[in-house]
Amino acid sequence: MKKIGLIAICLAFATQSFAQTRGECGFIADEAFMARTLANKKEYHKHINNRDSEVRYVPLNFIITGKTDGSVMATKEENVLDMLCRLNESYAEANIQFYIYDGFEYVYNDNTYEDPGVGGAVDFFINPKRAWPDAVDILIGKNAATPGGSGLGITLGHYNPSKDWVVIKSSEISYSSETFPHELGHYLSLNHPHNGWDADPWDADEHGNPVSISSSPSNNAVPIELVDGSNCETAGDFLCDTPADYNLGFGWPNCNYTGGAMDPNGDLLAPDENNYMGYFLECANDYYFSTEQFALVNADLDLRENVLATDWTPIATEITGEGSFGFPESGEVLPYFNNFEMYWNLPEGATRSLVEISQNFLFLTTEFKAVVNGNSMWIGQDLLLPNKAYYVRIRPFNDYVTCTNSLTFTSNFTTGVGTNTDNRTLDLDWSVYPNPVSSNTAVQVDMNMSAAMTAQLDLVSMSGQVIESAQLDLQMGSNNWTVGQNLSTGVYFVRINTAEGTAVKKLIVQ
Repeated sequence: MKKIGLIAICLAFATQSFAQTRGECGFIADEAFMARTLANKKEYHKHINNRDSEVRYVPLNFIITGKTDGSVMATKEENVLDMLCRLNESYAEANIQFYIYDGFEYVYNDNTYEDPGVGGAVDFFINPKRAWPDAVDILIGKNAATPGGSGLGITLGHYNPSKDWVVIKSSEISYSSETFPHELGHYLSLNHPHNGWDADPWDADEHGNPVSISSSPSNNAVPIELVDGSNCETAGDFLCDTPADYNLGFGWPNCNYTGGAMDPNGDLLAPDENNYMGYFLECANDYYFSTEQFALVNADLDLRENVLATDWTPIATEITGEGSFGFPESGEVLPYFNNFEMYWNLPEGATRSLVEISQNFLFLTTEFKAVVNGNSMWIGQDLLLPNKAYYVRIRPFNDYVTCTNSLTFTSNFTTGVGTNTDNRTLDLDWSVYPNPVSSNTAVQVDMNMSAAMTAQLDLVSMSGQVIESAQLDLQMGSNNWTVGQNLSTGVYFVRINTAEGTAVKKLIVQ
């Protein structure tokens, strides 16, 4: 894969008002992390020549944050799909592939949105149901700062060893950014090639040339790595197929280092500018991980097998063919505007759909967006307006195959002014409270029935997934249903289906 954008790994130039600001990776290895790396090295040799082994699948839980009122989200789901596509290309030679563990999670909180890796994440993980213990939590926010950063520039992403999660700045959620493969490398015990120089890049005036110090300036416990490789097992990133690097990429304008830095022996450094874990920008060649780096991340996965759901193989079928719409058909004018099921045909191998509905044919704004498991969704009472033209865009994918932007298909239809008589609206005296509700509070559904009848009650997510369901024999008079304790934040629908019709109310969980 070729570098496409200006962003390289954790180091980037962010252009704003014609000024350039240097970005950085917020991860600096501490003693415990380096001990973990060295422990993995004792077992990594069995993975050096593992390219004929079976693929190992690693589950990821993507947590997209947004403002409390839902008006702004840190990123779009399609950007995450593109980023995951790039990640899997990056780790393919290691026979490691990543997949979406259980859809996307959404958190609506101003503090979490501003920076999920600092104060906001504390509130987020109070509710244990919001974190999936079997998957790698990926927190996506407007910023990705960390108190442990080097202070060299804007932090674009970091791995937090104590929380064991990865935080990514919203600007890095794309196919063209190398930040995500880099940070997953840290998650899997990889250090920077310039380990020990993270907060203090080489400078001839400060460090000498040849370098006149014996231990690294950012961490005195790490010896200066020598060019001849004689101490590669105990210096730098502790790997011998990644050349000595004194953070020479930071501040260097391109992918061809000619700065003339010399190690204490007077040997010229020749860093690997194309390595994913380094800091060099704008390399014309492919970025990659070294053989020993791939062996090390596999050794780390050996230790994580009791933590991650690595023994489960996701649906990894390639997606082929084209999708098409079933109902409404393209260009169809409906006599009604609500209470109908929209469905479509997915290409072979696809199991999920990213659905967007917009009144703008360019989808510059969207009235609705959701990730749907399958190929249909319920268009309820309050989703669409009467007598309006709508455009629908669907991107198919499955848990593993997300390089599917070219398979996106679209349609359009126009709503009418009536109510769907095949799905009649139930005239019912009922309430859902509290609403909005906090995530750890149960919801009461009270129904005042004019006659006895049987009803199907469903709690439905925005994507159409039925979260809870019950079939009740409702008596004339007062009836109630308790539902929804420990829900993730977001928007849900409470739906009552009877022979007399359907009633739907929106529920907001904060």
